[in-house]
Amino acid sequence: GRETRYGELEERMAEMCQRLECPNSYLALESVDAPKEVWWFVGYATAAEVERVRQAYEKNPALLAALTDLAALKKDLADAPVEHMTKHRADLSVVGPWLIGSQPFIVIATQAAAGAVFESAERAMFTVVSAGSLDEADAAATTLGPSTRVFRVRPSWSRPEDQWVAVNPELWQSR
Repeated sequence: GRETRYGELEERMAEMCQRLECPNSYLALESVDAPKEVWWFVGYATAAEVERVRQAYEKNPALLAALTDLAALKKDLADAPVEHMTKHRADLSVVGPWLIGSQPFIVIATQAAAGAVFESAERAMFTVVSAGSLDEADAAATTLGPSTRVFRVRPSWSRPEDQWVAVNPELWQSR
């Protein structure tokens, strides 16, 4: 019963980020099946880019205050967040880099498998596969194994890069 309120808050946060010039793009995903999970992806090319974005948030107190206030409203609606900073592992990936924001469904396995593999500093592995339909996502999930979840892109919770929109404008028109 908390999902509706949570979704409303995420939409408000995305609108706030747009209006107050959030310094980075991000992709929001919601699991298709229960238990519900929401995953956020932010792509950085370099450590310097991470630092640039961090500094930009520091220099935008209105954005930080608004996000802090809205996050406080979500506190009783969701578990504490878990964060992973990962790097693409081309040597373990069966496909090229994941084209973030290009397809409406994402399949994520929490081990190295046939897809775009990412690894955290703590050695957690994530395999990401994009899918154009729920049937494609379900088939990929079956192939990737038991520690796999299927997610749907939530455009209204995301702040897409122009490139993502150019690759699949239909996906992002519902924003």
